[in-house]
Amino acid sequence: MRKNIFDDTIIEDNEGNRTTIRKDIFGDKIIEDNKGYRKTIKKDIFDNTIIEDNKGNKTKIGKDIFDNTIVETNGRKVKIGRDIFGYLQYEENNRRKAYLKKDIFDAWIFTDDNNNEIKYSIEFWKDIQRDFRGDEEETFFWLMDMCHGLTDYKEEYKVDIFGHLQFSNNKNERASLSKNIFDE
Repeated sequence: MRKNIFDDTIIEDNEGNRTTIRKDIFGDKIIEDNKGYRKTIKKDIFDNTIIEDNKGNKTKIGKDIFDNTIVETNGRKVKIGRDIFGYLQYEENNRRKAYLKKDIFDAWIFTDDNNNEIKYSIEFWKDIQRDFRGDEEETFFWLMDMCHGLTDYKEEYKVDIFGHLQFSNNKNERASLSKNIFDE
């Protein structure tokens, strides 16, 4: 990686591939390679990020009046944000929908428009969040990926009064995990 006399960043490898990153007179970022591919990243008057390439692809990333992130790519529109209670929601082209909410017992419940539901007790949720370093949005996308292609699936994770981890689903599968007194 190096800079040229115009302060453009040039990235080259030992196979002859070269990518140049520069700004035009409007401050838009231009990314070009030596094979003819060109991508432009710019802001519009509403502070949306617009990404266009020379193959006709266009992506617009912005926020709505409720601070939800809106991503539009070649006719596909995705809205990711929080509802008025602060719970995560996802909506794609007004069809595919998913939600991550808390119930009155502080259990976290993921639901989607395919009638899938995954429920985590507050104790189990803390472990899940530790796996995702506390990032609720990453957890939400993981749950969406996990349920992709499933319909009418129900799953529950909880800790019983003895501290045993409990799993059950609507396919009559159940599991229980416990530790002995030596914490093994």
